[in-house]
Amino acid sequence: MSLASFLAVIFILIVDFALANLALAKSSQPKHRKDMGSKMTSFVCNDKLRNLDGIFAAKLFDAQIEGQLLTNKFGKPVKTQDLETAAISLAKSLHYHGYTFGACPNGNGFTMATPAPEPLLENKLPLGALRNHCKSWRVDFAQAGLYKPVSLPINGASYESPESNGLVSVTCQPKKPSWLGPKQWYMKPTGKFTTTIPNSLVLDGDKSIKIRFVNWVNKNRGTLGLGALEIKQNLNISADTLSVSNSIAHNRTIIKSVASQLKENGYHFLGENRVKGKDLDQIAKLLWMSPRHRELLLNPKANLIGINIKKLNAEYLAIVVLGETQTSYAKRSSNKGPSVQ
Repeated sequence: MSLASFLAVIFILIVDFALANLALAKSSQPKHRKDMGSKMTSFVCNDKLRNLDGIFAAKLFDAQIEGQLLTNKFGKPVKTQDLETAAISLAKSLHYHGYTFGACPNGNGFTMATPAPEPLLENKLPLGALRNHCKSWRVDFAQAGLYKPVSLPINGASYESPESNGLVSVTCQPKKPSWLGPKQWYMKPTGKFTTTIPNSLVLDGDKSIKIRFVNWVNKNRGTLGLGALEIKQNLNISADTLSVSNSIAHNRTIIKSVASQLKENGYHFLGENRVKGKDLDQIAKLLWMSPRHRELLLNPKANLIGINIKKLNAEYLAIVVLGETQTSYAKRSSNKGPSVQ
């Protein structure tokens, strides 16, 4: 091979490598969710973000949205460029793939980040986006009322949406970072949507917020024939540890450490729920309406619970840990018999 040919090959390899890196950089950049901008501006600027009926009616099905409100300084409106920069920064910090922003008539602005880079259209999954960002994904359904959630079969980009009242969720197990646990991309209502949850009156009263929450969970479990959960200090400590991030992101590294500590003390970790809400009523509603979160609350293996509820600005962060005694876990495991792969 001549020197000229050799240099030409090297040049092509360098260019190909540069283009590959450029494509990778572009794919890792969060995507501007222009489909959400004007709709969210209306909800944010009119203080109607908690109007779930209106949000769903506007066909906004994104879940686990995180946002910030930026106030104008010295009477000057927040600049659009500053809003977009802040929105992108927020999305990147959360390892989210979508963002949007908007300005209100009073000069304030807002930024939002979404786990999903594009919207959910009717009963069609964004297959390309899911393949790009998720190791795996699943679709689940929670019927309104006292029902156990179910997993829905997926056929390519399609899934069969139930006709009964409830909520369908789409959950992604992110490819990266490796420590990040499952992310709920979408929540879509079916039938006649309702935010009414069973036994909500149990959430009222003078008892502590933790006691009222556990009483509500146990009331629902009992109605479905499941055993009651006992508040255990070891699991409360686990919930405290998991709450340090002040985030709704599941950190698999911390979860693994917490599970190991519980095992040393004679307990088996079954899972955690994370949710942000303005009060106990909203926290309970969000956990019950979400299929995957309800699934953990109704885990038949669980007999122990730990909770951390902390105030974060205008809302609360709730961490709910479920587990069982190591004796119960060992007995249940021994009854399974040999596994067949």
